[in-house]
Amino acid sequence: MNVLIVEDELLVADHIADIIQSQGANVVGLARDVEEASTFLNSHTLDLIFLDIFLENSNGIDFGRKLRNTHPNIPFIFLTANIDKETLREAVDCKPFSYISKPFQETDIIAAIELIKSSNHGTNGLKIKSSDGMVDVPFNEIFYIVADGVYCNIHTEKRSYLHRASLTELMNLLPHAEFQRTHRSYIVNRNHIQAKKSDNLIVANELIPVSKSYRNLF
Repeated sequence: MNVLIVEDELLVADHIADIIQSQGANVVGLARDVEEASTFLNSHTLDLIFLDIFLENSNGIDFGRKLRNTHPNIPFIFLTANIDKETLREAVDCKPFSYISKPFQETDIIAAIELIKSSNHGTNGLKIKSSDGMVDVPFNEIFYIVADGVYCNIHTEKRSYLHRASLTELMNLLPHAEFQRTHRSYIVNRNHIQAKKSDNLIVANELIPVSKSYRNLF
């Protein structure tokens, strides 16, 4: 796995690099700004980018937006400190794979790497076991997912699938750019949100609850 770190604080960048290398991944470089990051992007095959939102001489969100448009198959993870609500909305719109808040723990970086390795990134759907046997369910056909005991109901346009897994397990397999947890019992596909209310979303004409802790993400 080739990883690029875009971080203008050298001590932080070096710390992330040490953690990544301890997991057997390769750090192709440390970029201090968007210009240096673009050079690495054009000269290396990258599997993951750690991207600080607040860079001294450039804007991490703008670079994230560029990545989403020009290199949609390269997942990137935003590194964030305390940010205001509007900046958070802009970051969410860039559709990063995930977020890591500063100050972070070593386990946060390790978990992010493992999620990339084990996720369906680069694939187009979930492989689930249903009453019909193993079924490939395309991501873009999934409207929302609801926890039901030790199972989850995966709702699509044509039908629903009952799959034995927790929401957390499924969230780890879904592309975070498209899917967001809204509640301890719900995950929604952002692309299928029809309307937003203060404490609910409408998806596939169904009312989906949004917990207070998730409301600033929509």
